[in-house]
Amino acid sequence: MKLLELHCDYVKYKPLKKALKSAPELSAAEKEGGKYEDCLVIFASFEKGDTDEVAAQAALEVKKNFGEVKAKTVLVYPYAHLSSDLASPDDATRLLNKFHAEVRKFCPEAGKSVFGYYKEFELKCKGHPLAELSKSIRAADVEGLGGREVKLKECVEEMVVSDSLKAEEKVKPRYYILSPDGSLVPAKEFNYSKNKDLAKFAGYETSKNRCYAQEPPHIALMKEHGIADYEPASDSGNLRWMPNGVLIKKSLEDAINGVCVDYGAMQVETPIMYDFEHPALKSYLNRFPARQYVVQSDEKKYFLRFAACFGQFLLNHDMVISYRNLPLK
Repeated sequence: MKLLELHCDYVKYKPLKKALKSAPELSAAEKEGGKYEDCLVIFASFEKGDTDEVAAQAALEVKKNFGEVKAKTVLVYPYAHLSSDLASPDDATRLLNKFHAEVRKFCPEAGKSVFGYYKEFELKCKGHPLAELSKSIRAADVEGLGGREVKLKECVEEMVVSDSLKAEEKVKPRYYILSPDGSLVPAKEFNYSKNKDLAKFAGYETSKNRCYAQEPPHIALMKEHGIADYEPASDSGNLRWMPNGVLIKKSLEDAINGVCVDYGAMQVETPIMYDFEHPALKSYLNRFPARQYVVQSDEKKYFLRFAACFGQFLLNHDMVISYRNLPLK
């Protein structure tokens, strides 16, 4: 079962027409759709192999986030686009009802959008660190085959997220525009009349809103020109690259490597995964609330690196550097 949780100022939807022939006819009230304010929207995809226990565990995950963001209500929204391995419509309907019933145990007024219909929807997502979360719950984890892994994952997620969020609550960001002449101007006071693109960039960075009213144009372009596409057999953040894309990607890599080498930099290669409990990395990892890819190996858990810093810092720590090597790049 896949979940995408969005804490929204508001969300509204309206069914338009059937997506499934077997979808039930709607009542007059259901045809009108619904609108919710200060709502935790749960986009949910039900997958093959999901059970009632999976739905119950998913509701517990939602309950935790619901309490943290302090939303007023919940909307359960069946959404098939989070998975390529969907349950049958009958199973999905049953699981949706079970999931909704479990959610109503802690949020009695929780709503549920209709299943089996094309729907138009509109929402405004808040910009705080917990406003956008994704989760995956597997039957094997819930039913005991991987129960230990679930507990460890929850423990690690709490360690990674909570410390960074506590620190972020104390930080009051200030944004400035640095002009070519070296002057600093507060972002809200800067004259963007001749810098429309800069205005868009500044607004994107300061609002922290990562939700889009429509699909970004580069997604269609990368598919149209045979550059890259989503891989259904992998996570959505991992792309498959077509020949045109590989050519562009490799050309950029070669160009960047050339610039760095000409500057005097030395190239190294480091592992792609690191120990969660390594003392030098544990505190560093606390700064990043994002979800991590986790690999279980024997009794240890490793995370796939999301930056090169880890290996570079550890490698530099073990280097013996003479003054003859300086400046080191």
